[in-house]
Amino acid sequence: MHSCIKLLETSVKRYEESRNIFTPRSLDYARATMNMGDALQKLANLGINEKDYLETAVRLYDEAREILSPISSDYALVTMNQGNALQRLAELRISNLPYVINSKTVNAKISLLTPVNSVSSSIELDFEKERSLQSFRDEIICKLDVQDTKINRIEESVSNSNKVLSKISIDCNSIKSRVEKGFEGNETELKKLQHQLDYVNYNLEDLMQISNKVSGKEAECLRKFISQFSELTNSGKYDMINDFLEKIIQHETSLKEIIEKSDLPEKEKQNARSKISSFKKIPGLIKKKTKSFSVDVTKDVVVTLTSNEIIKLLAPVLTTAAFGVPIPSKVVEILLEAIGN
Repeated sequence: MHSCIKLLETSVKRYEESRNIFTPRSLDYARATMNMGDALQKLANLGINEKDYLETAVRLYDEAREILSPISSDYALVTMNQGNALQRLAELRISNLPYVINSKTVNAKISLLTPVNSVSSSIELDFEKERSLQSFRDEIICKLDVQDTKINRIEESVSNSNKVLSKISIDCNSIKSRVEKGFEGNETELKKLQHQLDYVNYNLEDLMQISNKVSGKEAECLRKFISQFSELTNSGKYDMINDFLEKIIQHETSLKEIIEKSDLPEKEKQNARSKISSFKKIPGLIKKKTKSFSVDVTKDVVVTLTSNEIIKLLAPVLTTAAFGVPIPSKVVEILLEAIGN
């Protein structure tokens, strides 16, 4: 038992050292904070400074929750662990209260030798303490209910994300199958097309992961765009994807202005502006690529080529969350408007 306690105490120190090294509000910092809370909770469960360690663990879990994505598995885990700590605190507080009221304690206080007003005051005091205890219980139950609600929301968000990811995969396989059936070129050319579809699929999945790092309107708009772009690629309708491209080109100035006003580092702003400027080059690039094939290509092939070029330029612009900067919702709103919704 002693060696176990020493190991846990050492782990707490190591996590604290890590927290002093990691960048505050980084994912590594949040995980070190969560792990430190877990170690303290285990020490408390062994009877070491129970109240202090549990209260510190609850505070650390709160700190980690403020950093982690609200639909990540880490967030769900830290929320559950905080609930466990709160529950243990409640049990500890209740078991240590000497004034839990029952009929025996009340009856024991009533004696013929005790003045009536003293008996009355004693009973009132016990009832007052019982009310305080009940209030504390209600507070803990309320907090646990809130935790359960948040976990349910997390599970719902994760479920929705998985549905979108599944849809992306289905859409990709669908157009890939159509391209393979209708393509009459050589095997090398077909493999290049398949690679480009895989690239589109990979980037959409990556953007889904990025959407989990942001919240609110930005996340909602980004997931909606991902789903609709996947549908657009799968549709095989060149006129629709070409219309989408033309609208992006028309909004070039607006998109650049939004990027310029963002909190991105200057280097990333420059990169994003460069990508946006390159959209107008896509039509000419697609013409060259279609002519490079040994055979005439189908509309599905043209859509594949166009989607690949679009996502190649869009992905870097939409991954600003990787730099700790929220994706400006106006950027995604323009894209949603351009895509026709």
